[in-house]
Amino acid sequence: RNVGGGWIISDGHVAYGTAQGDALWFLDLATGAEEPVCTADGYSTGSTCGPGFVHDGRLVWTESVLATRPVHWQTRTFIRGSVGEAPRLLWDSEEHDGKSMYSRGFNGTYLLWETPPPNPAVDPVSEIHLLNVDTLEDRLVASGTYPWSVIGQAELWGDRFVYLELVDSSRARVMMHQISTGVTTAIGDSPCDHYDPAIWEDRVAWIDSRNEECYGGYWICENPDVYVRFVDASGRVVENEGS
Repeated sequence: RNVGGGWIISDGHVAYGTAQGDALWFLDLATGAEEPVCTADGYSTGSTCGPGFVHDGRLVWTESVLATRPVHWQTRTFIRGSVGEAPRLLWDSEEHDGKSMYSRGFNGTYLLWETPPPNPAVDPVSEIHLLNVDTLEDRLVASGTYPWSVIGQAELWGDRFVYLELVDSSRARVMMHQISTGVTTAIGDSPCDHYDPAIWEDRVAWIDSRNEECYGGYWICENPDVYVRFVDASGRVVENEGS
């Protein structure tokens, strides 16, 4: 078993896959019960399992198949509880105008997901959504149109998530959205590229190119820095950025 597709650990449960994207497992650490959740042919042949996200003993995962005419990923996303429980379908792209779901995080109630990187020949719009896994209510949080204002790289922690927004041809910034209030805040706004945002508790971090000469376009830098900002319970930035 060539494990290497990422480990998600929460509340005594583990979801993990393979480097080839051809299988996903669900493990209960307390009982040792383990079983495959799905199997596929893998990236090389255009069908994949994962990613998987686990929270409060519930697992959410996506199964994808590469379709043609036009080329796009058909995705189906499922949820299940304890090991052995039957899965429930949350999203089928073919029932939602072919909109593929790229899962980015799960907090027990909401699944954070985004559309694939925009392809001007197919769909120039990029979106970030929150799907309530209990009611199936889907909420559009942010969107952008190619080539600029494209968003992505979303990451979720509890009631908040961060994502990347292109401001213009040479600058991207980190945004944070608070689910309970619906408020979106710009976290980083220096005149440079930001990328790979991350969030944990009251800290938001990102890679920053302000002190480097970049080449070849967007986010290609040899020696970038990491910056962190702190936010309070309301989502307000309470401390200036520091590396």
